[in-house]
Parts: sequence; C-alpha cells; structure tokens
Amino acid sequence: MKKRFALAIYMRYWRSWRGVSLVTLGLALALMLLAPDAMHAYRELLWLVAGLGALTLVLGFAMGHLAFVSIGSDAIIVQLPLWRMRLALDCIYATRLVTLEGAAPGIWKDHELSVMPAVLLDLHVWPQPQRVARFWLGRLVQSNTLLLPVEDTMGMRRALDAAALEQAEARRQRSGARS
Repeated sequence: MKKRFALAIYMRYWRSWRGVSLVTLGLALALMLLAPDAMHAYRELLWLVAGLGALTLVLGFAMGHLAFVSIGSDAIIVQLPLWRMRLALDCIYATRLVTLEGAAPGIWKDHELSVMPAVLLDLHVWPQPQRVARFWLGRLVQSNTLLLPVEDTMGMRRALDAAALEQAEARRQRSGARS
C-alpha cells in the first residue's frame, strides 16, 4: 500500500472521550488508594469503574490511531483495529468530495461532524456483506456508497485518481502485449 490516510471521525471520537475515560479511571483509582477503609464496601464497583475507564481509554486510543484508509495500486484498504476491508478499485464506480451532512442528510446530529469533509465512494458491489461493513463502520455505510472522512480528503482523492490511472495503463499494456 502506498499511502495511509487517518480516518478523522475516529480521531475526533478519541479526542472527545479521552478526558472522560481518564477522569473515570483516575477517580476510581484515587478513591481506592486514598480512602481504602471508607470505600471497602464499594471496592468491587470501583474496580469495575476503573476497568471501564481503562478499556475506554485503550479502545479509544486504538480507534483514533490505528484506523486508516490505505490506497494501493489495485485496491483500497479500510483498516480498523479489529477489522479490515479490501475494496478493489474495479468495485468503485465514482468518487466525490462531500461533507457528511451533504452525503447523508439528517443522520449527523453534531454540527462539527456534519461539516466534516469526506470522500464518497459509489460502489458497484460490496466486497463483504453490507451489514458486516455497517456493523464496523456504522453510519459511514450508505445504500451503495461508502463515506471515508479522512484527514486529507484532497490527497486521498488524488491518490485514488492516480491509482485508477495506473491500473488502466497496466490493463492497456497487458491487452497490447496479448495482441
């Protein structure tokens, strides 16, 4: 794969939730360590709260830093920490630059999310069942389109166009060699 583009929506979620998870984890651990006798009856609950804070912190960090889109010579890879989708360039009908609200009106409640730029991929076919992609990517999966809100939308669009041109040139060379 040539270049990685970070999925900006997951980085935004990480920035939004890291404070909550740190406060939850820190408060639970502080209550257990600073007042062990007074909190003895709530020890199991505090361990549960600390564990949930730590889990939110780790998963949020992973989603924010390990979720990316990579463009190769013949495919696009959408990589999340626990899931990967390889999308052949032949499956893509067209690409457009849009905002999330422009592509899927009424779905995005938060104004900051609704104005986030994205690359919209119109697809001929899905490489995996659409319900599986919707489970992992949520509202980014529409009926025949996939929204990719990456940090560098223009760069991704240029990389997609360059990969499509390379693929078309390679096809022409193969068909010319056969003749």
